[in-house]
Amino acid sequence: MASKKRPLKPTLQSKTQSTIVAQAISPKWLQSEWLPVGIITLLAFILRIANIGTHSFWVDEYLHVLPAWDFISGNGLNHIDGSNGIFTTWIEVVFLFIFGKSELAARLPMVLFSTATVPILYIFTKRLFNRDIALLSILFFTLSLFSIYWGRVVRNYAAFLPFFLMVHLLFIQIFEPEKGWINRKTSFAVKPIILLLLAIILAFSNHTLTLFWGFALLLFGSILWVIQLIKAEGKQRFLNKYSLFPPLFVGFAFMWHPGFGKIIVKLLGILLPKNIVDFQTPNLQRLLDLFEKKPYEAFNVYWGVIETDMLFLHLIGFVGLILGIIKFNKHGLYVAIQFLFTLFLISFVFRDAALPRYLYFIYPFLLIGAATTLWWATTWIKSKLSKKQDKRLSFVNYMVLGIIVIILAKPQETKAYLSKTHGLLVDRKLSEWFYTNWKESGKYVKQNMKENDVVLSTIPNAQRLYLDIDTAKLGWFRQMRYDGLQKKYVQNEPLGKTVSGYTTEEFIATVENHNRGWLIADYYFYNVMTDDKARQYAIENLRYHYNASTDGSVHVFSWDKSNPKEMETPLMIELGKPLGSFRFESSELPFNINKQAGIDAYKFVFDVEGLVNEQELVVQINDAQVFYIPKPTEGKGWGTEFSVLEVPASALVEGQNKMKFVYNSELNLPRPGVAIYNVRMF
Repeated sequence: MASKKRPLKPTLQSKTQSTIVAQAISPKWLQSEWLPVGIITLLAFILRIANIGTHSFWVDEYLHVLPAWDFISGNGLNHIDGSNGIFTTWIEVVFLFIFGKSELAARLPMVLFSTATVPILYIFTKRLFNRDIALLSILFFTLSLFSIYWGRVVRNYAAFLPFFLMVHLLFIQIFEPEKGWINRKTSFAVKPIILLLLAIILAFSNHTLTLFWGFALLLFGSILWVIQLIKAEGKQRFLNKYSLFPPLFVGFAFMWHPGFGKIIVKLLGILLPKNIVDFQTPNLQRLLDLFEKKPYEAFNVYWGVIETDMLFLHLIGFVGLILGIIKFNKHGLYVAIQFLFTLFLISFVFRDAALPRYLYFIYPFLLIGAATTLWWATTWIKSKLSKKQDKRLSFVNYMVLGIIVIILAKPQETKAYLSKTHGLLVDRKLSEWFYTNWKESGKYVKQNMKENDVVLSTIPNAQRLYLDIDTAKLGWFRQMRYDGLQKKYVQNEPLGKTVSGYTTEEFIATVENHNRGWLIADYYFYNVMTDDKARQYAIENLRYHYNASTDGSVHVFSWDKSNPKEMETPLMIELGKPLGSFRFESSELPFNINKQAGIDAYKFVFDVEGLVNEQELVVQINDAQVFYIPKPTEGKGWGTEFSVLEVPASALVEGQNKMKFVYNSELNLPRPGVAIYNVRMF
């Protein structure tokens, strides 16, 4: 019997070379299931936690922070609004109780939830597609400026997303289970059902947007039922695990019928608050009117996010959604429908309150599409360069794709965002939030206020948080509101409070009836929400605190009857501060002059504050000649001073003239900015 020949063992040299080549193509750390995910998750955490405590709270963040702080302070469960994410508010209670009241403590849980989204997104995408697309998807999510921004602010979106993705993952696990999970009698998994219900509850406690999962799910199940109807034979054509979806989808479509819609409203009203029911039940007539007048208004808001956040995302993302259907069939269909159908609903059906942040909860599905495009393009190129049909990506592939994703994510914009403290932190298409520096102004006022001082503010919640002031001593300073019926801004009705600036009359009465007080206003002071008469009364009768806000995002005024204001201030024009309302150029100011023969020049005296450089402030006369306003003789830029400028008579005309102030921003002064309070002519 002939002995079998054993295969020759590779030599040490050939084995070493093959090992080196294999490790170079796909090193062990990349082959590890969780190490790359862990690295990307760590990067996500770093990008989201960087400088989160530098900027003051914005208006919407008070919805969670103030109720949480009230509860910790022993004031009960005041102002906790379930429709605005009660789960997020309770998380704020925990973190503020442990770490104290600060921007860092309040935003930290949002960072953690946003970071936790990364591994959940990885598991979900790998479950539907493959590991390579999953890794690329979480890299997109990690580097996306839109995802970073909304993963840092104290709102219910960061806490909502991981639970929302868990809802998707558990549904897939139930209706499209892996072999070990299948129940032979039902053909779907039973065990994860309890977890799915828990995930739905947690997601819904953060946002009612959870309902859109159900809307898209009905369409997905109905399409699968139709496919089964075409392919299968016998009873299985009609009766399968997706048979319930078509009638439910038809019921969903009946929500547009006026009569049936009223029934839906009544049924939902039993379980949900009225404001949620109104938001989730469409009004057909209103939709028709909106579509006739502004058909794409809401869609343009969401499209603005897609085309602004990352380069070519509107192209590679949508192409990838189609490729996902082609390559991964019903799993790709699930992802595509969850994004495309939901985008359609929030753009053209549930289109009220269209805001960029409402795209955040379905945004990962578009990023999965972008990842699918890059994966497909790479594997296609590999197939053309090599005869091997290996669709797995190598280490080199990952390095190249990683660089591509970084470039697409516009890293320079992310770097700029993370370095900013206040103002408009990102492009308006990603968020219109303008962060006012309430921290600095609050510190200034708190150091100078006395026990019985009253406070008026355009954002009273900011003063509650930063001044710890009793609400009885705090009032609104906004005299206008937008009337939805009249489609214009109208005067507010009086509140009848002793501390109020809700109307001009109440504002004046508050100043006259209290010995001391403060008016703390942000950009609302110069927009349509403030009545012109109220604004001018504040400028003329209250003392302006120029140094209370170095960046100009807050205007601080005060009055003190024991130390009455003596200087006349018909103007308050602040220029040159980075976030100031006027920025670097004022509006035109008219003035009259009677020219006299024999006078070669007219003397102008400017009451200014902050003017420290001879070339800092320019006045332009009659759209023609410009003159630098000289620095006060002994001026230090601290307190009101007087600058004298002689203007040639030739620059002026008989009768009405006009002047405009322009700030020279190219000087790069350590304390930029100047305020003009008065102009006198001799």
